[in-house]
Amino acid sequence: MTVIYLARFSSHEKVCLSLPASPGEIGEAWGALDHISDNVASTYIAEVDCDVIGIEQYLKCVDINDPEQLKKMNRIAGIIESLDNDKCYIFEGALNIEDVSSLDDVINIGETLDQYILIPASTAYMLGIFLVQSDIVHFDKNVIPYLDHSCIGTEFDSNHGGAYTSGGYTVRRDCVEPALIDAVKVYEKKPYEMQMG
Repeated sequence: MTVIYLARFSSHEKVCLSLPASPGEIGEAWGALDHISDNVASTYIAEVDCDVIGIEQYLKCVDINDPEQLKKMNRIAGIIESLDNDKCYIFEGALNIEDVSSLDDVINIGETLDQYILIPASTAYMLGIFLVQSDIVHFDKNVIPYLDHSCIGTEFDSNHGGAYTSGGYTVRRDCVEPALIDAVKVYEKKPYEMQMG
């Protein structure tokens, strides 16, 4: 779901537009804005409500009066509409990993989400636990109770350049070893409780 709230500088009133939107729906939104103010050039995106956290920073700065930009926003909303929760987290993380300077970059990331994986760990501590329990980092069983899992997770992040989200840790597939990808697949098929101590 992607909803933008449009406004014009001369008023605090907002008009809601759900994306992707048809030309008719866009016309209705602009008609409602015209009742608020006739200063079309001052139209801006006041607020964004979206399933992909953080994407609003890329959408809010768009020139909404440019039909090409609106077409790109519709494309992004269409991508988001097709995603499940995990893919939304991956999209969020990927936006934080990559260098994003335009809506084209956002679209490119959204269309290539299969290049990333989501590790079920939303903190360095949980990432460290996952890496140890999955035997991605190897330690003698006698020392495991004394490990600093946060340090292990932080070191992994430092070496792999991923991004934490509330749904997990997103990282590029080509930056991790195949054993980690396999461990994530095993977790997805049969989630297990991570030991927190």
